[in-house]
Amino acid sequence: MYGNNLRKAREERGLNLDQAADLTGIKKTSLWRLESGDSKVSVERFFAIADAYGFDPIDLLKDKTSTGMTEADYDRVRQVVVVVLGLLEGTADSPNPDQIAAAVSEVLRLENRRYAEQSDAEFGPERYERLIQAIMGGSTSL
Repeated sequence: MYGNNLRKAREERGLNLDQAADLTGIKKTSLWRLESGDSKVSVERFFAIADAYGFDPIDLLKDKTSTGMTEADYDRVRQVVVVVLGLLEGTADSPNPDQIAAAVSEVLRLENRRYAEQSDAEFGPERYERLIQAIMGGSTSL
């Protein structure tokens, strides 16, 4: 019964079984058995998996997988905003708020995808300085 909730939570986070296994430290085959209901999940393991996926375990028990952003998500947004605003510091032109929002959301989207695809990758929005400059219409000087 709760295995399906774990599968939905994993999929909501955009993780495949290999990535989930790396994240949780549980073998891929064990995760598959838990999700498919072939194996029962202990309370401890359920809570550990929910935590690794960034969900409140109680919400997962209630089948509420859309809990919004995790603390890690908020930290990533902050990192991207710091990089974007750092590039704007000391520039003569002031980009409009839509440009700043576009830069933050695009960098966050790309970096989250890279981070999900490479489980050993460090989150590093600073690698997108040229993209930020292009979105800002050249108003930043690198």
